[in-house]
Amino acid sequence: MDLYVPGKTPLHSLHPGAKILSFLLLSVSPVVIIDSRYMACLLIVAGLLGVITGAFRTLLRMAPLIGIFFIATVFFWAFFKHEGSQVFKWHFLFVSHESFGFGIAMGLRLVTLMVLGLTFLSIMPVEEFSDGCQSLGLGYRGSFALSLSFRLVPLFFKTTQTVVMAQRSRGLDLKKKGPLARIRGFFPLFIPVISLALRDAEGLSLALECKGFGSGPRSNMHTHRWRWFDAIAITLCLIVLAGSITLRVIKT
Repeated sequence: MDLYVPGKTPLHSLHPGAKILSFLLLSVSPVVIIDSRYMACLLIVAGLLGVITGAFRTLLRMAPLIGIFFIATVFFWAFFKHEGSQVFKWHFLFVSHESFGFGIAMGLRLVTLMVLGLTFLSIMPVEEFSDGCQSLGLGYRGSFALSLSFRLVPLFFKTTQTVVMAQRSRGLDLKKKGPLARIRGFFPLFIPVISLALRDAEGLSLALECKGFGSGPRSNMHTHRWRWFDAIAITLCLIVLAGSITLRVIKT
């Protein structure tokens, strides 16, 4: 579940705060516009950033899931947005040119956000994420809590896999059951998963108390300095966002 890809690319060398700001600015851009052509351009840019940072393998591994989300988004918007000239109708469902185009735009928006998120995670270690949040004024406690969520998600999935393997060794076989029976079979797994998660949380709190968490000012092993390249990256992201807002205003 660790998506970080070590590297020496210019994007890896950005200040953690610049990485977070650039990611937020680029993530707002596809949300502002609804033009599928401009959305496709943003997706190409996001894909190029993924190739540059070395996240291409991660994107390929997640491609089936991304494709499912894209198809589902296009399908739902195409059938349930009742606007424009009708092209296809079946009972209460119908598709129009406008709804299908809007569905493609929404699908591209979702894919672009997913690609940007995976690219961001590929260049941002958890430690740098905490430092970046602190440099943006979030504070140590808030930064630590936010970065801790990134650490606990892989641990939670690992705990779930351990519980599933333990239940399978005791005779639980969900593959031979139907969809509904399979869903009901997962309910007995919730209690041990939650119990183990609470035990890990208690152990973490004890470890933090032993290390004096919150007892006084802290010092960092690695310090990050803002450079001119960070300003260039943020400026480019601001230009992309300004272009998105301008295009939205022109379209309306």
